[in-house]
Formats: sequence, C-alpha cells, structure tokens
Amino acid sequence: MNDNCHICKSKSSFFMNKDGFVLYRCPSCHLVFMNPLPEQSFLNTDIYSIESGYQSNKAKDLSVTVPVKKTKDILNFLQKINLGKKILDVGCSNGEFLYHAKKSGFESFGVELNKRTADIAVSNGIRVFNGLLQNAGFENNFFDVIFLGDIIEHVLSPRDFIKECNRLIHKNGIIIISTPNLDCLWSRFTLMLFKIFGIPWSSVTPPYHTFQFSENNLDILMSEQGFKKEISWFYKPPRLMYELGSLHLLKKYKNQKTIKNLFFMLYAFSAYSITYLFVVCTGFFRRKDFSMISIYKKNE
Repeated sequence: MNDNCHICKSKSSFFMNKDGFVLYRCPSCHLVFMNPLPEQSFLNTDIYSIESGYQSNKAKDLSVTVPVKKTKDILNFLQKINLGKKILDVGCSNGEFLYHAKKSGFESFGVELNKRTADIAVSNGIRVFNGLLQNAGFENNFFDVIFLGDIIEHVLSPRDFIKECNRLIHKNGIIIISTPNLDCLWSRFTLMLFKIFGIPWSSVTPPYHTFQFSENNLDILMSEQGFKKEISWFYKPPRLMYELGSLHLLKKYKNQKTIKNLFFMLYAFSAYSITYLFVVCTGFFRRKDFSMISIYKKNE
C-alpha cells in the first residue's frame, strides 16, 4: 500500500469502500485512488480481456457510425490549428474516434488492451497495437497529437503514463485528455447522498477506474510533465441509467432478494433520479460539469 498521493505526494487517507475495493483521497489536490492498486495481470485477465465481456457491445462496422459531439469538438479544434497529422489514440477501443479522424485527413494509430475491440479497429483499416502503450515500440517524437479518451483513469501510474506520452510527442505537440471530473455538481451532490444516507457513490468505479481526477489535479500532473493547458471543455453527466447501474444495487438485490435490499434500491434510485433532474436542469448556469476534455500543449 502507498498512502501518498500519486500526483502531489501529500499523505492521503481512507476515503471509502466501493464494491470491495478501498479508495483513498488526497487532502491537498483531492485525487481519489485505489489503495492498494490492482496488479496489471488482474486487469489484463479479469477486467479487460475478451473473456470478461468488456466492451462486447461495440460497433463492428464503423462506416455506419456517426461522430459524437466530443469527437466533433476535438476534430474541429485540430482542423483549426497548424499542426501535423499523426494522431495516436491510447485505449482506442474499436477505433471509432480514429476512424473519423482518418476521414478528416489524419494518419491514425491506436493502442488497445482488449483484443476484441482492437481487432474491430484493425478490420476497419486502423493501425492498432494490441497491448500496453509502453510495449508498442513507437519512436521518440513520432506523433503530433495524442488522444487519451477516458483512459488515464484506468492506468496504474498516471505519472509514468504521461511521461511515456511525452516521449512520443514532438515539441509543440498536444495531448487531449478526456476523463470524468470529480469536482462537479453531480459528483458533489451524489457524494452527499453517500455520506448522509449510505447510498453508493456512482462517480467512482473500481477496479475499472484506478484513479479519479478533477481539473485541478490533472493540471498539476500535466504541468509537472512539461505541458501547458490550452483549453478545457465540459459535458453533462452520463445517462441516468448508467449512473444507476454504477450503484450496483440491482445486482445486489438479484443476489439477495430481501425486502430490505428492494426498498433501499428503490429509495436510492429515487434520490438519484431527483438529483439528476436538478443537475441537468441547472447545467446551463455552470461552466464545469461531469465530463471534461482538456487540451495540453508540450512546452518547447
């Protein structure tokens, strides 16, 4: 176990249990992280393998997919700046982002741990390495853009991960990071539901998410590694059904069909639904929200 924050090195302390895993929180930068961290072999075989069923619902024919708003925003931004066309997507899944980047004129490369989705990307004409980034064998300063789309929260060492990305990108290149933002109204309100009523906190999902970031601690990490933030965008929370699923109360009830579990599940779902409605309806008045995309430029 390592009680020190993985970003600012402050002494961290126990925060909560979720699904049998222990989470710590840094009192300074508010990073939330699993402690102890899982083994990479456990993630490879039990979490992200084909046998685990991870991302088994991903589209196979990317020609019928339509770019989502986040993809459009990123590609529009990249088209407006004077930068090269080599782009790497780490944790590229089935290659959907890279497919649309390629259609926009980018030379697309991917890295993906899950063989099923990596094979889908390859079958759609995307160059993808199936494995971990540090084993992909890319040359120094090879890329103009690295996209980390909801991947940094999954790694075992964010600092080492960004350091490897830094090696791969040329000077003035950019790194685009998409990750959940714990410092948002939705996460803060649902954390109160946990503290007051004992309702599980949907914003943390160990062991899939080993780290949970906010804008501030992500900026600290990137600045330490030689990057300056250009801009951040924020997006509303995921669908309510996704958040309710992250409570794992329905699964608990199916395993133990008791009146107590049933009523607590219905109570928790009602509380979450009311909170979700309030957060979504007031989203127009907030600059920051649940999902963030931050763009960082490598210092010369």
